[in-house]
Amino acid sequence: MALSISRTARRRIWGGVFLGLAILMLFLGETALAGRLSPGGFLGYWGLCFLCTCAAIAIAFFDVRETQQNIRSAQRELLGDALKEIQLDARAKKQKVRKNGR
Repeated sequence: MALSISRTARRRIWGGVFLGLAILMLFLGETALAGRLSPGGFLGYWGLCFLCTCAAIAIAFFDVRETQQNIRSAQRELLGDALKEIQLDARAKKQKVRKNGR
């Protein structure tokens, strides 16, 4: 049985993984690995840390963009519902006035 995870949850999980990995690499690079890496290893290690950070930032931007789109969609739907309700109320009042002869 496959678990059904929404796109938003999946994106946030991956963003957290990349952010956590970047933080862990930063901590290890500044403590345990300080001075122990060869010049090529140093460059590769910090390059990978930089890529993890960039991935976390990119995923965060995608998440913000999708959240904004969802909010806009919900606002349009609410506005449409409110306008329909106003129209129905106006029609009901018109019919009530016609029945009363005013």
